[in-house]
Amino acid sequence: MSLTAGFEKGVNGNTITNAAAEGDATRWFTVTIVAGGTVAYDSTLAAKGNLSAKIATAGTSGTSLMRWDASLTETFGRAYLYLTANPAAAITPILLQTSGGGTVAQFQILTTGKVRISDNAAHSQDSTASIVLNQWIRVEYHVIASTTVGQIEAKLFNNPYSDVATEVVTSPSNWNTNTIADLHKYGQTLN
Repeated sequence: MSLTAGFEKGVNGNTITNAAAEGDATRWFTVTIVAGGTVAYDSTLAAKGNLSAKIATAGTSGTSLMRWDASLTETFGRAYLYLTANPAAAITPILLQTSGGGTVAQFQILTTGKVRISDNAAHSQDSTASIVLNQWIRVEYHVIASTTVGQIEAKLFNNPYSDVATEVVTSPSNWNTNTIADLHKYGQTLN
């Protein structure tokens, strides 16, 4: 199964919804926007093409995100991120969960700009490299869902178009990443 998000068919400034797929993209199951937050098409900054998704919360709490529902035991993914400053509190731009809300894999950007991976059993591992600010970066990930032999890998590319990762963070192969990832969330969750 392949899930893709493309934003080129949107209209600058319009709110992203789950009403229809954008071209060859997969329709979002749901879009959540905290009061005062944003999940919108934006032409100010785009990693590729003319539009991107601008996602923001309002203040210091809340969640603004786009979610796909798909049951996967192994997931490969990629996200392009642009931050103008390190967050005041850790943010979670990528979160994979079970349908019951249990964590499969969490990818965070810490207040130091480090990338943190974590599982369902409170294991975590941080990058030594920080993200570069005021430019696009790329995070690629691989998750194997298992309560006994789960594994999470995150590749940070501070040059988003490079073939060589700035750093690869790989968990041991005995983490608890639950048995299946049902909810695939992309956006901004403040922790």
